[in-house]
Amino acid sequence: MTKKVLAYITRHHQGTRQLLVYKLPHAPLQECHIPGGPLEFGEREEEALYRTIEDASGLIHLQFIQKLAVFSYYNGSYSNSQEYHTFQVESLEKPLDSWKHVLDGFEDFEDSVEVELFWIPLCQAKTLLQEIPARALDHLFDAEREDA
Repeated sequence: MTKKVLAYITRHHQGTRQLLVYKLPHAPLQECHIPGGPLEFGEREEEALYRTIEDASGLIHLQFIQKLAVFSYYNGSYSNSQEYHTFQVESLEKPLDSWKHVLDGFEDFEDSVEVELFWIPLCQAKTLLQEIPARALDHLFDAEREDA
């Protein structure tokens, strides 16, 4: 089983909670991603979390909020099942509303790929995220309700 992390990076902006997502070049809006990736050999989950956030977005000043959930996923395109550890972190930086960032060695791309990062209202996340990241959103929404 391959262990992976997913980072739900949130911020409060103009009275609403937002989630950081990114889009690959030429992908439709409905195929947004969030930072994440596999643990490297000997790496702890939280180490992988911060490494993948920096790799995917350039953000380094973050506040750990909570671990959301752990779930397994198997689909025929993977040689084994994937175990996802999902976390919520808050950006302590004041990033732009959108920016471009270069990912090195991303998934099936051999070369670097430039992605566009942007914030979406949390309430729109289920319709814009791919299937795997959308799975832990209920835990994030539950945490939001508890904070209210």
